Amino acid sequence: MINVAVVGFGFMGMTHIRNILKNRDQKLVAIVDSQPGLIEKKLEERGGNLSTGEIKASELANINIYSNLEDCFKSEDPDAVIICVHSNLHFEMSKNALLHDKHVFVEKPFCLDVKQAEELILLAEQKNKILMVGHVVRFMPPYKKLKQWVDKSEFGKLKFLSLSRFCGIPGWGS
Repeated sequence: MINVAVVGFGFMGMTHIRNILKNRDQKLVAIVDSQPGLIEKKLEERGGNLSTGEIKASELANINIYSNLEDCFKSEDPDAVIICVHSNLHFEMSKNALLHDKHVFVEKPFCLDVKQAEELILLAEQKNKILMVGHVVRFMPPYKKLKQWVDKSEFGKLKFLSLSRFCGIPGWGS
């Protein structure tokens, strides 16, 4: 069983929490959000550009909620931390989790500065911890199929490729 803390209770944080709650090999041990008092309200709102399911308030009844990561680490000992906060906080939060000897999954973009990303990679290697960035599009079936076609030259050698991903304008974030 892997104990997981999720940092950020927005669209992506809720998406990860739903997946953890459905996974028999993971246990949600904490939620960290700068506005813990709004979690119940956020459960009622619809956000994001697609539906990823619902979380019932009862599913979170026994989960400890913290307003900052340091307080979480004082009381909890998760094996891994999922970082789903604004991009400008990715470096700080990921570094904090790695310094506390936690595996880290951070949403994209990894960091806003290449040197910060390099520092996190080095720190994860030194700590022997997994550091993963949520570049999930490559794992979606249509993209996997496209890669298979390109790798096998299914339709001849690729000369040019232009892709666009269409979705609605997000109603969250800044």
